[in-house]
Amino acid sequence: MAKRSDFQNENDRHLRLLYLYRILEQFTDAEHPMTTNRIRDLMQEQHGIYMHRTTVYYDIELLRTSGVDVRCVRARANQYYIENRKFEIAEIKMPDLNANDIEAAMEIVAGT
Repeated sequence: MAKRSDFQNENDRHLRLLYLYRILEQFTDAEHPMTTNRIRDLMQEQHGIYMHRTTVYYDIELLRTSGVDVRCVRARANQYYIENRKFEIAEIKMPDLNANDIEAAMEIVAGT
């Protein structure tokens, strides 16, 4: 029988992968890749999860294995982004809404 801590560790790993996916989906694209260190900072700031730099790499490989199109820009500090991500309605309609940024567009869409 698995110990309580084994379940907690497994849940933490699953949550970490989900949070990593959300961060990449929400904040990255081909024009805005994110460094390993920035990913680590956001995980700590938003979710209180410390990630070692190699953990980021291994978790990105797990996302790739599951079919997420995570790309890497090879550099001194590798940068990652999701190639084929879903767009928010506000992102697509932003020019039509005369909004200067995505937050303003999302507020307009939310109000309709």
